Amino acid sequence: MTTSTSEPPVEMATPPGGDAARRDEVVKTAFKYRDALLGYSYSMLRSWTLAEDVVQESFLVVMNKWQDLKDDAGIFLWVRQIVHFKTLEAIRARGRETMLPDEELLGLVEKAVSENLDEAMAERQRVLGVSLRECMSRLNRFSVSLLAGFYWRQESCEALAEEHGRSINAVRLMLSRLREKLRTCLSKRLQQQGVRP
Repeated sequence: MTTSTSEPPVEMATPPGGDAARRDEVVKTAFKYRDALLGYSYSMLRSWTLAEDVVQESFLVVMNKWQDLKDDAGIFLWVRQIVHFKTLEAIRARGRETMLPDEELLGLVEKAVSENLDEAMAERQRVLGVSLRECMSRLNRFSVSLLAGFYWRQESCEALAEEHGRSINAVRLMLSRLREKLRTCLSKRLQQQGVRP
């Protein structure tokens, strides 16, 4: 599904004021379902390339029609419906007979995705959060202060070096070591709980 050069570029409507943040939130949440939506489209198209195009076009629709979402809890179903229609458009646009989707396979994919995706994602996020808090609790106050300054307050290494009386290179090295320490701790905890890091 290539775009011809004669078509005008897609313009993103810039929402007024606080609506931009709301739009970004809707798009970000929808993007979490990308892999499931790709599988859904592929089950009808039998082409990863076309399915990828369909999902990308669907996200453009989400960006431009985000106000149509009535209930945040139903975001997956809303985006899946967009993908469904875009997939049907792709089938028609191919201009040749496409193997019709296996209804049983499609039903199983829909059921598995709708029943497990939100629950599994929420559980994984919960486990990640708990594990990260446990790993952070093992750090000393200085380390936590350094991480908080860099990640939460978004201070530069230069500002942190001045604030803590250290050289810029020392701050960079400490941050690098802290990241590695947290990554190792988090990986171990997630493996213990059977969650893929």
